[in-house]
Amino acid sequence: MITGENSQDGGGQAPDIMLFDMDRVEVLKGPQGTTFGSSSMTGTIRFITAKPNLIDFGGSFGAGYRETQNGGVGSQVDAMVNLPLVTDRFAIRLAGFYLDNPGFISNQFEKDANETKVKAGRASAKFAFTDQISLTAMAMVQNTKADAPTYYNSTDFSFQPLTQPRFYQAIYAREPTGNNMDMYELAFRDKTSYGTYTLTASRLDRDFHYTRDSPPSSIFIWDFRWRRPGAA
Repeated sequence: MITGENSQDGGGQAPDIMLFDMDRVEVLKGPQGTTFGSSSMTGTIRFITAKPNLIDFGGSFGAGYRETQNGGVGSQVDAMVNLPLVTDRFAIRLAGFYLDNPGFISNQFEKDANETKVKAGRASAKFAFTDQISLTAMAMVQNTKADAPTYYNSTDFSFQPLTQPRFYQAIYAREPTGNNMDMYELAFRDKTSYGTYTLTASRLDRDFHYTRDSPPSSIFIWDFRWRRPGAA
């Protein structure tokens, strides 16, 4: 389960998982509470990553170019290699991803400040004890960085219309953001004549940090403190 707490300050944003080297994506209508827990009452989206192939050596590479209106240009690259080290018994799969997503919002510090860069990597290994019993492990890291969030202002903090271009942030301080995520999974499967037993364990570590410039709050507190009747 990939969820986030909603602290009404940005910390509740669900992580934007980059979909590279995927087997499939499943969209399941809710409720799915019995299988996936209480957070799945309205449904579940499953991202199924490609697993190591125990037989065939293989690889892939992809690259793309992107351009943002009123912004700059960027690129996207992903690659994968599958290595069956012991045929039918042990294989590893390595995949990597890089995204430079152009920005289109400027501020007094930087043009196209909301440009976002994402680096991600995944390593998985599969060991088949027998044709029926297997153990699969996966580790994934994803780091996302931007110099500014994706919002813009139509007025300054005195509520006067901005004279700058349309997509502009009226901030007095830089507002960089970072979203670092580590995922780990271990799955044991035993196929029998009367069904398949699956035992899984997973862990998600996420570090989401940002800087927020808040002149409106400061202005309100200042006015309330110094302009109210009887204030010292």
